[in-house]
Amino acid sequence: MISVAEPILYPVDVREYRQQAKLLRPGEKVPKKVEALPQNKSNLNDLKWTLSYENTDQKGIYEIQFDRADGSGVQSLAFAANVDTGESNLSRITASSIRSDLGTASVKFLPFGSPVLEQEADVVRSEMWKVILIILGVLLMVELFYGWWIGARR
Repeated sequence: MISVAEPILYPVDVREYRQQAKLLRPGEKVPKKVEALPQNKSNLNDLKWTLSYENTDQKGIYEIQFDRADGSGVQSLAFAANVDTGESNLSRITASSIRSDLGTASVKFLPFGSPVLEQEADVVRSEMWKVILIILGVLLMVELFYGWWIGARR
């Protein structure tokens, strides 16, 4: 069993199995070709090679099919890729645990079921659109009277 995003590393004895193998990813019908490589690049006479596959980004069963070196058949090997169980702890956390994690941050906890939108805000909010609308209206009036004054002088 491996975790998602953890590579598959499997030792292959090249006396028993061929170097090339087929890997079937979860939910796919067409196998990918993978290849076993020597563990020690300086000693190519070593008969224990390693099949490595890095792209285990989906949970599910990864099946590797090895052809026997003598041509007598195929051996299948399955690897289960699971999501890390530490990432899926969905139990309810206590308020004291949250307070200890937040440290000295000024956070106010609301009682369960209280309406959040009815709470008063500490920041005074002003509506800027009214001021901008008045400024634009005055600017429009100045431009209108300036154009009228220039046109009247001709």
